[in-house]
Amino acid sequence: MTDTPGKQGSPIPVPGSYGTSFFPMPMLEVIGFLTKTGDYTEKQLKKVGGATVFKAHPGIPTILLCNNVSAEFFFKAPNDLLEREDVQRFGPVEPQQKLIKHCNTAILSSGEMHTRSRGLIDEILRRRGNLMMSTFERICLEGFKQWPAQGKVPIEDGFQRLTAPFVFQWLLGVTPNIDDVVGWQNKIVGPYTDSGLTNLMFKLLVRVPGKVVAGSERITEVVRSSSLFSEYMELARKQGFTDEDNVARQLVFVCAFNMSGGISRFLLPSVTAISINTDARARMIAELDAWDPEKTDINDLPYLEAVLFECMRLYPWPRFIHKKAHRDFVLPADNGLAYQIHKGDLLMSHTPFVHRDATVFKNDPLNFRPQRFIDEPGLKDKVFTFGWARNQAGSYGCAGRSPAEYLWKLLVGHLARNYTWEVRGANLNLNNTLDVSPGDVAMEGFKQRNA
Repeated sequence: MTDTPGKQGSPIPVPGSYGTSFFPMPMLEVIGFLTKTGDYTEKQLKKVGGATVFKAHPGIPTILLCNNVSAEFFFKAPNDLLEREDVQRFGPVEPQQKLIKHCNTAILSSGEMHTRSRGLIDEILRRRGNLMMSTFERICLEGFKQWPAQGKVPIEDGFQRLTAPFVFQWLLGVTPNIDDVVGWQNKIVGPYTDSGLTNLMFKLLVRVPGKVVAGSERITEVVRSSSLFSEYMELARKQGFTDEDNVARQLVFVCAFNMSGGISRFLLPSVTAISINTDARARMIAELDAWDPEKTDINDLPYLEAVLFECMRLYPWPRFIHKKAHRDFVLPADNGLAYQIHKGDLLMSHTPFVHRDATVFKNDPLNFRPQRFIDEPGLKDKVFTFGWARNQAGSYGCAGRSPAEYLWKLLVGHLARNYTWEVRGANLNLNNTLDVSPGDVAMEGFKQRNA
Protein backbone atom coordinates (compact mmCIF):
# COMPACT_ATOMS: atom_id res chain seq x y z
CA MET A 1 0.00 0.00 0.00
CA THR A 2 1.26 3.50 -0.85
CA ASP A 3 0.13 6.72 0.85
CA THR A 4 0.06 9.71 -1.49
CA PRO A 5 0.52 13.07 0.30
CA GLY A 6 -1.19 15.84 -1.60
CA LYS A 7 -0.19 17.36 -4.91
CA GLN A 8 3.38 16.16 -5.17
CA GLY A 9 5.10 15.08 -8.36
CA SER A 10 5.95 11.49 -9.29
CA PRO A 11 8.02 9.97 -6.50
CA ILE A 12 11.75 9.56 -7.04
CA PRO A 13 14.25 7.33 -5.23
CA VAL A 14 15.95 8.79 -2.17
CA PRO A 15 19.47 9.85 -3.25
CA GLY A 16 22.70 9.09 -1.41
CA SER A 17 24.22 5.93 0.00
CA TYR A 18 24.09 4.12 3.31
CA GLY A 19 27.75 3.22 2.95
CA THR A 20 29.25 0.35 4.91
CA SER A 21 28.66 -1.11 8.36
CA PHE A 22 32.23 -2.41 8.58
CA PHE A 23 34.57 -0.92 11.18
CA PRO A 24 35.83 1.80 11.39
CA MET A 25 33.38 3.71 9.15
CA PRO A 26 30.34 3.66 11.48
CA MET A 27 32.54 4.98 14.29
CA LEU A 28 33.96 7.81 12.16
CA GLU A 29 30.51 8.67 10.83
CA VAL A 30 28.76 8.81 14.19
CA ILE A 31 31.55 10.86 15.78
CA GLY A 32 31.34 13.33 12.90
CA PHE A 33 27.56 13.51 13.13
CA LEU A 34 27.37 13.94 16.90
CA THR A 35 30.31 16.31 17.39
CA LYS A 36 30.22 18.44 14.21
CA THR A 37 26.73 17.92 12.87
CA GLY A 38 26.79 21.10 10.77
CA ASP A 39 29.90 20.14 8.80
CA TYR A 40 28.81 16.50 8.58
CA THR A 41 25.40 17.35 7.15
CA GLU A 42 26.67 20.02 4.75
CA LYS A 43 29.13 17.47 3.37
CA GLN A 44 26.32 14.96 2.83
CA LEU A 45 24.15 17.63 1.18
CA LYS A 46 26.93 18.40 -1.31
CA LYS A 47 27.25 14.71 -2.16
CA VAL A 48 23.58 14.60 -3.23
CA GLY A 49 23.55 17.92 -5.05
CA GLY A 50 21.65 19.77 -2.34
CA ALA A 51 18.75 17.31 -2.02
CA THR A 52 17.21 17.79 1.41
CA VAL A 53 16.15 14.14 1.76
CA PHE A 54 19.03 11.67 1.44
CA LYS A 55 20.59 8.45 2.66
CA ALA A 56 23.58 8.51 4.99
CA HIS A 57 25.18 6.44 7.73
CA PRO A 58 25.47 8.58 10.90
CA GLY A 59 26.13 5.50 13.00
CA ILE A 60 23.21 3.59 11.51
CA PRO A 61 21.69 3.55 7.97
CA THR A 62 19.29 6.50 7.97
CA ILE A 63 17.30 8.73 5.63
CA LEU A 64 17.88 12.29 6.80
CA LEU A 65 15.12 14.88 6.43
CA CYS A 66 16.49 18.43 6.24
CA ASN A 67 13.48 20.39 4.98
CA ASN A 68 10.37 21.62 6.76
CA VAL A 69 7.80 20.00 4.46
CA SER A 70 9.18 16.49 4.98
CA ALA A 71 9.59 17.03 8.71
CA GLU A 72 6.01 18.21 9.11
CA PHE A 73 4.78 15.07 7.36
CA PHE A 74 7.13 12.99 9.53
CA PHE A 75 5.80 14.45 12.79
CA LYS A 76 2.14 14.40 11.77
CA ALA A 77 2.14 10.86 10.34
CA PRO A 78 0.01 8.26 12.16
CA ASN A 79 1.76 5.51 14.11
CA ASP A 80 0.73 2.82 11.65
CA LEU A 81 2.78 4.63 8.98
CA LEU A 82 5.78 5.89 10.96
CA GLU A 83 6.57 4.38 14.36
CA ARG A 84 9.48 4.47 16.75
CA GLU A 85 12.01 1.67 16.62
CA ASP A 86 11.19 -1.15 19.04
CA VAL A 87 14.52 -0.71 20.83
CA GLN A 88 15.57 1.62 23.65
CA ARG A 89 17.61 4.22 21.83
CA PHE A 90 17.45 7.54 20.02
CA GLY A 91 18.91 6.56 16.63
CA PRO A 92 22.73 6.67 17.09
CA VAL A 93 22.41 7.47 20.80
CA GLU A 94 21.40 5.01 23.51
CA PRO A 95 20.73 5.30 27.24
CA GLN A 96 23.13 3.74 29.69
CA GLN A 97 21.33 0.64 30.92
CA LYS A 98 23.38 0.68 34.12
CA LEU A 99 21.37 3.77 35.03
CA ILE A 100 17.88 2.88 33.77
CA LYS A 101 17.79 -0.95 34.06
CA HIS A 102 15.56 -1.28 30.95
CA CYS A 103 12.71 0.64 32.56
CA ASN A 104 9.73 1.25 30.27
CA THR A 105 9.75 5.02 30.27
CA ALA A 106 7.54 6.58 27.59
CA ILE A 107 10.27 8.39 25.67
CA LEU A 108 12.12 5.09 25.13
CA SER A 109 9.06 3.00 24.29
CA SER A 110 6.95 2.32 21.23
CA GLY A 111 3.55 0.83 20.45
CA GLU A 112 1.42 -0.38 23.34
CA MET A 113 4.22 0.05 25.88
CA HIS A 114 4.49 3.74 24.98
CA THR A 115 0.72 4.16 25.30
CA ARG A 116 0.81 2.71 28.81
CA SER A 117 3.87 4.65 29.96
CA ARG A 118 2.55 7.86 28.45
CA GLY A 119 -0.82 7.31 30.12
CA LEU A 120 0.90 7.13 33.51
CA ILE A 121 2.88 10.34 32.98
CA ASP A 122 -0.10 12.23 31.56
CA GLU A 123 -2.14 11.40 34.65
CA ILE A 124 0.64 12.45 37.04
CA LEU A 125 1.06 15.77 35.20
CA ARG A 126 -2.71 16.31 35.34
CA ARG A 127 -2.83 15.68 39.09
CA ARG A 128 0.17 17.86 39.92
CA GLY A 129 -0.40 20.65 37.40
CA ASN A 130 -1.94 23.12 39.85
CA LEU A 131 1.12 22.86 42.13
CA MET A 132 3.60 24.00 39.48
CA MET A 133 3.57 27.71 40.32
CA SER A 134 3.80 27.34 44.10
CA THR A 135 6.70 24.91 43.67
CA PHE A 136 8.41 27.30 41.27
CA GLU A 137 8.14 30.13 43.78
CA ARG A 138 9.39 27.97 46.62
CA ILE A 139 12.32 26.33 44.80
CA CYS A 140 13.36 28.40 41.80
CA LEU A 141 12.85 31.92 43.10
CA GLU A 142 14.72 31.05 46.27
CA GLY A 143 17.43 29.40 44.19
CA PHE A 144 17.91 32.51 42.06
CA LYS A 145 18.54 34.52 45.21
CA GLN A 146 21.70 32.47 45.84
CA TRP A 147 23.27 33.25 42.47
CA PRO A 148 24.46 36.86 43.06
CA ALA A 149 26.76 35.64 45.83
CA GLN A 150 28.43 33.34 43.29
CA GLY A 151 28.99 36.19 40.84
CA LYS A 152 29.69 33.70 38.04
CA VAL A 153 27.07 31.05 37.26
CA PRO A 154 27.73 28.29 34.66
CA ILE A 155 24.52 28.30 32.62
CA GLU A 156 23.81 24.60 32.17
CA ASP A 157 25.07 23.50 35.59
CA GLY A 158 23.25 26.38 37.25
CA PHE A 159 19.94 25.47 35.69
CA GLN A 160 20.47 21.76 36.31
CA ARG A 161 20.83 22.54 40.01
CA LEU A 162 17.80 24.83 39.90
CA THR A 163 15.38 22.71 37.86
CA ALA A 164 16.19 19.28 39.33
CA PRO A 165 14.90 20.05 42.84
CA PHE A 166 11.95 21.91 41.29
CA VAL A 167 10.83 18.97 39.14
CA PHE A 168 11.32 16.29 41.81
CA GLN A 169 9.47 18.43 44.37
CA TRP A 170 6.69 19.32 41.96
CA LEU A 171 5.95 15.78 40.78
CA LEU A 172 7.06 13.70 43.77
CA GLY A 173 7.45 15.97 46.80
CA VAL A 174 11.04 14.78 47.38
CA THR A 175 14.52 16.15 46.69
CA PRO A 176 17.31 13.69 45.87
CA ASN A 177 20.95 14.65 46.20
CA ILE A 178 21.45 17.18 43.39
CA ASP A 179 25.03 16.05 42.71
CA ASP A 180 23.59 12.57 42.09
CA VAL A 181 21.04 13.98 39.64
CA VAL A 182 23.58 16.10 37.75
CA GLY A 183 25.95 13.14 37.54
CA TRP A 184 23.11 10.99 36.17
CA GLN A 185 22.16 13.66 33.61
CA ASN A 186 25.74 14.07 32.41
CA LYS A 187 26.26 10.34 31.82
CA ILE A 188 22.83 9.06 30.79
CA VAL A 189 23.51 8.55 27.05
CA GLY A 190 26.30 7.31 24.83
CA PRO A 191 26.83 6.70 21.08
CA TYR A 192 25.50 3.66 19.22
CA THR A 193 26.23 2.22 15.75
CA ASP A 194 25.40 -0.86 13.72
CA SER A 195 29.00 -2.05 14.16
CA GLY A 196 29.49 -4.44 17.07
CA LEU A 197 33.21 -3.67 17.29
CA THR A 198 32.54 0.07 17.39
CA ASN A 199 29.95 -0.36 20.14
CA LEU A 200 32.39 -2.42 22.19
CA MET A 201 34.99 0.32 21.86
CA PHE A 202 32.46 2.96 22.88
CA LYS A 203 31.49 0.96 25.97
CA LEU A 204 35.15 0.87 26.99
CA LEU A 205 35.69 4.57 26.26
CA VAL A 206 32.37 5.98 27.52
CA ARG A 207 32.14 4.25 30.85
CA VAL A 208 29.66 5.19 33.55
CA PRO A 209 31.63 5.83 36.77
CA GLY A 210 30.69 3.70 39.74
CA LYS A 211 29.76 6.79 41.78
CA VAL A 212 27.19 7.75 39.12
CA VAL A 213 25.68 4.24 39.20
CA ALA A 214 25.53 4.44 43.00
CA GLY A 215 23.96 7.89 42.72
CA SER A 216 21.32 6.50 40.35
CA GLU A 217 20.37 3.90 42.95
CA ARG A 218 20.11 6.59 45.63
CA ILE A 219 17.83 8.71 43.41
CA THR A 220 15.62 5.68 42.80
CA GLU A 221 15.34 4.99 46.53
CA VAL A 222 14.41 8.63 47.21
CA VAL A 223 11.65 8.37 44.60
CA ARG A 224 10.32 5.19 46.22
CA SER A 225 10.33 6.97 49.58
CA SER A 226 7.95 9.65 48.26
CA SER A 227 4.58 9.79 50.02
CA LEU A 228 3.07 9.92 46.53
CA PHE A 229 4.71 6.72 45.30
CA SER A 230 1.95 4.37 46.49
CA GLU A 231 -0.62 6.57 44.72
CA TYR A 232 1.45 6.48 41.53
CA MET A 233 1.83 2.70 41.80
CA GLU A 234 -1.96 2.41 41.78
CA LEU A 235 -2.01 4.47 38.58
CA ALA A 236 0.79 2.32 37.16
CA ARG A 237 -1.07 -0.90 37.88
CA LYS A 238 -4.04 0.41 35.92
CA GLN A 239 -1.61 0.74 32.99
CA GLY A 240 -0.32 -2.81 33.51
CA PHE A 241 2.90 -2.04 35.44
CA THR A 242 3.42 -4.10 38.60
CA ASP A 243 7.20 -3.85 39.16
CA GLU A 244 7.82 -1.03 41.65
CA ASP A 245 11.49 -0.66 40.68
CA ASN A 246 10.54 -0.29 37.01
CA VAL A 247 7.98 2.40 37.84
CA ALA A 248 10.40 4.23 40.15
CA ARG A 249 13.02 4.32 37.39
CA GLN A 250 10.42 5.58 34.93
CA LEU A 251 9.75 8.46 37.31
CA VAL A 252 13.48 9.15 37.70
CA PHE A 253 13.82 9.28 33.92
CA VAL A 254 10.87 11.64 33.53
CA CYS A 255 12.13 14.02 36.22
CA ALA A 256 15.87 13.92 35.48
CA PHE A 257 15.89 13.48 31.68
CA ASN A 258 12.62 14.59 30.10
CA MET A 259 12.07 17.60 32.32
CA SER A 260 15.05 18.90 34.31
CA GLY A 261 17.65 17.58 31.85
CA GLY A 262 15.72 18.71 28.78
CA ILE A 263 14.94 22.21 30.00
CA SER A 264 18.44 22.88 31.39
CA ARG A 265 20.00 21.58 28.17
CA PHE A 266 17.72 23.89 26.16
CA LEU A 267 18.38 26.85 28.47
CA LEU A 268 22.13 26.67 27.77
CA PRO A 269 21.91 28.01 24.17
CA SER A 270 18.73 29.98 24.93
CA VAL A 271 20.22 32.09 27.70
CA THR A 272 23.47 32.43 25.76
CA ALA A 273 21.61 33.73 22.71
CA ILE A 274 19.53 36.15 24.78
CA SER A 275 22.65 37.37 26.54
CA ILE A 276 24.60 38.22 23.39
CA ASN A 277 21.68 39.53 21.29
CA THR A 278 21.42 42.78 23.20
CA ASP A 279 18.62 44.39 21.17
CA ALA A 280 16.32 41.39 21.62
CA ARG A 281 17.23 41.19 25.30
CA ALA A 282 16.46 44.90 25.85
CA ARG A 283 13.09 44.58 24.12
CA MET A 284 12.21 41.50 26.15
CA ILE A 285 13.15 43.26 29.41
CA ALA A 286 11.03 46.29 28.45
CA GLU A 287 8.02 44.03 27.93
CA LEU A 288 8.66 42.28 31.26
CA ASP A 289 9.07 45.58 33.11
CA ALA A 290 5.67 46.74 31.82
CA TRP A 291 3.99 43.46 32.73
CA ASP A 292 1.65 43.23 35.73
CA PRO A 293 1.54 39.56 36.85
CA GLU A 294 -1.62 40.31 38.85
CA LYS A 295 -3.53 41.18 35.69
CA THR A 296 -2.10 38.98 32.93
CA ASP A 297 -0.37 35.64 32.68
CA ILE A 298 3.20 35.36 31.45
CA ASN A 299 1.84 33.41 28.46
CA ASP A 300 0.27 36.67 27.28
CA LEU A 301 3.62 38.40 26.62
CA PRO A 302 4.05 38.27 22.82
CA TYR A 303 7.72 39.16 22.57
CA LEU A 304 8.78 36.72 25.30
CA GLU A 305 6.91 34.02 23.39
CA ALA A 306 8.62 35.08 20.16
CA VAL A 307 12.01 34.77 21.86
CA LEU A 308 11.05 31.29 23.11
CA PHE A 309 10.06 30.16 19.61
CA GLU A 310 13.21 31.60 18.07
CA CYS A 311 15.26 29.68 20.62
CA MET A 312 13.27 26.51 19.90
CA ARG A 313 13.80 27.09 16.17
CA LEU A 314 17.56 27.54 16.30
CA TYR A 315 18.41 25.28 19.23
CA PRO A 316 15.84 22.45 19.16
CA TRP A 317 15.97 19.70 21.70
CA PRO A 318 16.29 16.91 20.87
CA ARG A 319 18.30 17.72 17.76
CA PHE A 320 17.15 14.62 15.89
CA ILE A 321 14.22 12.20 16.10
CA HIS A 322 13.95 8.80 14.41
CA LYS A 323 10.99 6.75 13.17
CA LYS A 324 10.73 3.61 11.06
CA ALA A 325 8.43 3.19 8.05
CA HIS A 326 5.81 0.47 8.61
CA ARG A 327 4.83 0.39 4.94
CA ASP A 328 5.74 1.96 1.62
CA PHE A 329 4.68 5.58 1.17
CA VAL A 330 5.50 8.77 -0.70
CA LEU A 331 7.25 11.48 1.32
CA PRO A 332 6.62 15.12 0.29
CA ALA A 333 9.57 17.49 0.25
CA ASP A 334 10.43 21.07 -0.63
CA ASN A 335 10.20 22.42 -4.18
CA GLY A 336 7.31 20.07 -5.00
CA LEU A 337 9.50 16.95 -4.88
CA ALA A 338 8.35 13.61 -3.52
CA TYR A 339 10.46 10.61 -2.49
CA GLN A 340 9.62 6.93 -2.42
CA ILE A 341 10.02 5.50 1.07
CA HIS A 342 10.00 1.75 1.63
CA LYS A 343 8.84 -0.38 4.53
CA GLY A 344 11.67 -0.74 7.03
CA ASP A 345 13.42 2.52 6.13
CA LEU A 346 14.64 4.48 9.15
CA LEU A 347 13.92 8.21 8.85
CA MET A 348 15.38 11.02 10.91
CA SER A 349 14.18 14.59 11.29
CA HIS A 350 17.42 16.59 11.45
CA THR A 351 15.61 19.39 13.23
CA PRO A 352 18.32 22.12 13.30
CA PHE A 353 18.41 21.98 9.47
CA VAL A 354 14.62 21.67 9.26
CA HIS A 355 14.30 24.89 11.26
CA ARG A 356 16.77 26.70 9.02
CA ASP A 357 14.81 25.91 5.84
CA ALA A 358 14.98 29.16 3.85
CA THR A 359 11.80 28.28 1.92
CA VAL A 360 9.85 28.60 5.21
CA PHE A 361 11.91 30.93 7.41
CA LYS A 362 12.62 33.32 4.56
CA ASN A 363 13.94 36.34 6.43
CA ASP A 364 17.48 35.67 7.66
CA PRO A 365 16.91 32.00 8.62
CA LEU A 366 20.40 31.46 10.05
CA ASN A 367 20.29 34.27 12.59
CA PHE A 368 18.51 35.05 15.86
CA ARG A 369 15.45 37.14 14.95
CA PRO A 370 12.40 36.72 17.26
CA GLN A 371 10.50 39.38 15.32
CA ARG A 372 9.73 36.79 12.62
CA PHE A 373 7.11 35.23 14.93
CA ILE A 374 5.51 38.61 15.60
CA ASP A 375 5.33 39.39 11.88
CA GLU A 376 4.10 35.91 10.95
CA PRO A 377 2.57 34.01 13.91
CA GLY A 378 1.80 31.01 11.71
CA LEU A 379 5.51 30.19 11.64
CA LYS A 380 5.11 28.75 15.15
CA ASP A 381 3.46 25.74 13.54
CA LYS A 382 6.67 25.09 11.60
CA VAL A 383 8.74 24.65 14.77
CA PHE A 384 8.92 21.01 15.85
CA THR A 385 11.03 21.21 19.00
CA PHE A 386 10.26 18.47 21.57
CA GLY A 387 8.97 16.32 18.69
CA TRP A 388 5.65 18.14 18.53
CA ALA A 389 3.52 19.25 15.58
CA ARG A 390 0.08 20.82 15.60
CA ASN A 391 -2.71 18.36 14.69
CA GLN A 392 -0.35 15.42 14.62
CA ALA A 393 -1.94 12.00 14.16
CA GLY A 394 0.80 10.08 15.98
CA SER A 395 1.16 9.81 19.75
CA TYR A 396 4.75 10.89 20.20
CA GLY A 397 4.58 14.62 20.89
CA CYS A 398 6.31 15.53 24.15
CA ALA A 399 4.02 15.00 27.16
CA GLY A 400 5.68 17.83 29.03
CA ARG A 401 5.88 20.34 26.18
CA SER A 402 3.35 22.82 27.60
CA PRO A 403 4.76 22.82 31.16
CA ALA A 404 8.31 22.97 29.74
CA GLU A 405 7.48 26.05 27.66
CA TYR A 406 5.75 27.65 30.65
CA LEU A 407 8.69 26.86 32.92
CA TRP A 408 11.10 28.36 30.35
CA LYS A 409 9.07 31.59 30.34
CA LEU A 410 8.98 31.70 34.14
CA LEU A 411 12.73 31.09 34.46
CA VAL A 412 13.88 33.41 31.67
CA GLY A 413 11.27 36.04 32.53
CA HIS A 414 12.26 36.18 36.19
CA LEU A 415 15.96 36.11 35.32
CA ALA A 416 15.76 38.99 32.82
CA ARG A 417 13.36 41.08 34.90
CA ASN A 418 15.29 40.90 38.15
CA TYR A 419 18.96 40.29 37.39
CA THR A 420 21.74 41.49 35.14
CA TRP A 421 24.77 39.60 33.83
CA GLU A 422 26.94 39.20 30.76
CA VAL A 423 28.24 36.27 28.75
CA ARG A 424 31.72 36.50 27.27
CA GLY A 425 33.50 34.43 24.65
CA ALA A 426 30.55 32.20 23.77
CA ASN A 427 30.17 30.74 20.30
CA LEU A 428 26.77 29.52 19.06
CA ASN A 429 27.23 27.09 16.19
CA LEU A 430 25.69 23.87 14.89
CA ASN A 431 29.11 22.24 15.13
CA ASN A 432 29.06 22.53 18.90
CA THR A 433 27.64 19.40 20.50
CA LEU A 434 25.64 21.53 22.95
CA ASP A 435 25.07 24.34 20.39
CA VAL A 436 27.44 26.47 22.51
CA SER A 437 31.17 26.44 23.10
CA PRO A 438 32.62 26.35 25.60
CA GLY A 439 30.06 24.00 27.14
CA ASP A 440 30.63 25.51 30.59
CA VAL A 441 29.87 29.07 29.42
CA ALA A 442 28.77 31.17 32.38
CA MET A 443 26.77 34.26 33.30
CA GLU A 444 29.41 36.58 34.70
CA GLY A 445 28.91 39.60 36.98
CA PHE A 446 25.54 38.16 38.01
CA LYS A 447 23.74 40.61 40.27
CA GLN A 448 20.36 42.09 41.16
CA ARG A 449 19.13 44.70 38.70
CA ASN A 450 19.36 48.27 39.96
CA ALA A 451 21.31 47.04 42.99
